[in-house]
Amino acid sequence: MENASALTPTQLEELSRNEKICKSRKAETEKVLAVCMRDERECNLEEAAKCYERAVQKYGKESNIGNEALCREAKVYSDIGWQSVSASNGFPVVKMAVPQPGTVEEGTKFIEKAAKMSEEAASVRPDNAVPHLTLALNYGRLAIQADNRTKVQLCNRVHEQAELATKLDPQDDFAHHALGRWNYEVANINQVVRVIVRHFYGGDISGSFENAIYHYEKAVKLNPKKLIHHFELAKSYVQVNQKKRAIKCMKKALTCQCEDINDQLGKLHCTEMLNKYTSKRRLGRLGQKVRLGQLGKKFRLRRKAGLDDLIPLVDAEPDVEI
Repeated sequence: MENASALTPTQLEELSRNEKICKSRKAETEKVLAVCMRDERECNLEEAAKCYERAVQKYGKESNIGNEALCREAKVYSDIGWQSVSASNGFPVVKMAVPQPGTVEEGTKFIEKAAKMSEEAASVRPDNAVPHLTLALNYGRLAIQADNRTKVQLCNRVHEQAELATKLDPQDDFAHHALGRWNYEVANINQVVRVIVRHFYGGDISGSFENAIYHYEKAVKLNPKKLIHHFELAKSYVQVNQKKRAIKCMKKALTCQCEDINDQLGKLHCTEMLNKYTSKRRLGRLGQKVRLGQLGKKFRLRRKAGLDDLIPLVDAEPDVEI
């Protein structure tokens, strides 16, 4: 991403103008597509897809609104597919979503369809950041089901599309979210696998948790109301042992409204993760109190017997785990 301090006054003026155009475009699009977005919030993916399709037919996929509608339609089909893939792998799903999850094969077909729609949207409007973000989403989801070589190829495409989206619209929170997610997933790959990937497949494996945190923090700053930005930032903080910050982010995430099925899924995972870490902290404090209580009792018994020294701290009973 370009450093603003290194830009000339003319370049800064152009950047500011482009940012204003992007904001105006988003506001207009959201106003027109409000009904479709409501269907997404209610997790009625069938109706949302139909609604976006009507908008594409009305405005044309080359227009700002029509192109955005095509991308959102692709995202909805991808979400339908992801529900099926998640359910087949035993992961939580949103029970109120329509349609209900199908087989993993059906889910993969939906995601493949979504990827083709995103590619079509990008081909007619390569200047729009949204198609590239939708492509990054779908390539990432397809990578999970692919063989190793295809995984690496798709992983590289995810990074390329997310980087391109960031250049086209530096103020797009989802562009930074996508780069954060890419860094997070790559950073989770162990060193042995990284060497194998670099040697046999030539994949880009330079991601880190620090870079993930940078991009997620940027996403949160740009859109503090988005649940999944806070939750993914929390997961990254956990990886670098910043548990207090992670818990704070999880609590913040759970105050955000769910805008689509991905937020609903994020809320499920966030609630489970927060309970895990807060219960550990509570049990840890309780365990400490129990241990101190036992030591105090032992010490008092020793004092009563006239053994007023540090012996009770040495031969105290082992720590009691709760």
